[in-house]
Amino acid sequence: MIMGLKLRLVVPMVLLGLAAAGCTGKEPGNATAGETTATTKQGSPASTSGSSGNGTGLASVKPCSLLKSEDATALKLSAPEDLDANSCQWRTTPDRTLVRLNIYPDKALKDFVPGPNSEISDTKVGGHPAKFIKKPVSSSSCAYSIGVTEGSRIDVGASGSTLEAACEAAKSVAEKVEPNLP
Repeated sequence: MIMGLKLRLVVPMVLLGLAAAGCTGKEPGNATAGETTATTKQGSPASTSGSSGNGTGLASVKPCSLLKSEDATALKLSAPEDLDANSCQWRTTPDRTLVRLNIYPDKALKDFVPGPNSEISDTKVGGHPAKFIKKPVSSSSCAYSIGVTEGSRIDVGASGSTLEAACEAAKSVAEKVEPNLP
C-alpha cells in the first residue's frame, strides 16, 4: 500500500520534471509568423518556406536608424536600444509597451511563421505589402511584417498591458519606419 502511494506521488513528479526540462532550452532568434491569405485563427504552427534572397538593401541597414529620432519623440518612445545587428527596441511612455523592430535581409514576407493563436490579415503599410498579426506571441502582442523586397522583410512587434496598446504601438512605428525602408 505504501509502495503504491509512493509510486503515485513520484511518477507524476518525475513526468512534471521532464516536461519542465523540455521547456528550459533556449533557441536563439525571434518568434516570427508564417503566411495566410485572410484573417484566421491558427490552430497549429505553420511550416516555414524558403526565401528567395534579394535582401541586399536591408543587409547594411541598422535597425534603429529606420525610425527617425523626431518620430520616436512624437510617438513618446524611449531612446532606442540596439539588441544586435538586426534588432532594435523602444518602450512607450508612460505605459511601457515594448516595441521591437527586426530586420530579415534574407527572409521574405511569405516566410513569416505564425504562433498558434495568431490572427493574420493581409494589408499594406505605405506602398509595401504587409501582414497584420494579432497575438503573434501572446494575447497582448501585435505585429506588422512588411515586405521590403521579394526576399526580405522587417517585423515591427509590440507587447503591452493590452492588445489595443500593443496594436497601436506596432502600427504607429510601422507607419513611421516604412518611408525610410530601402
